[in-house]
Amino acid sequence: MFLYITRILKIFFLFMFIDGAWLLYMSQRFYRHYLGYLFADTVTYSWAILFYILYSIAVNHFIFVPYLSQSQVSFSALFFEGFLFGLVAYSAYDLTNQATIKNWPLIVTVVDMLWGATLTGIVVVLAHKFVK
Repeated sequence: MFLYITRILKIFFLFMFIDGAWLLYMSQRFYRHYLGYLFADTVTYSWAILFYILYSIAVNHFIFVPYLSQSQVSFSALFFEGFLFGLVAYSAYDLTNQATIKNWPLIVTVVDMLWGATLTGIVVVLAHKFVK
């Protein structure tokens, strides 16, 4: 159980660090430009942390755990698994917004889905390296 929680925490902190850097940079240069009219005055970090916890648990369970028993791991295959998982997960948010929010910019959907897919692929590979 300790190793399971430790893995999830490593995945969680990798997501927080990498995605946090992305959001700090892109929120002013990209997201505010396209979605500024939707931004709240302040960020409620507890909701973001809850997302990263749940997402880290899912990434660990569905992607990371199946690769633990393999002696040889293809990092390109591992990246692809993470990329595909991230693409599907982020599309749930972005495509729902595209379908339901008036004037939701298509460029935001495309960039966010590609970022979520790439981010998840990178985190899965890095987490695997850190755990081994």
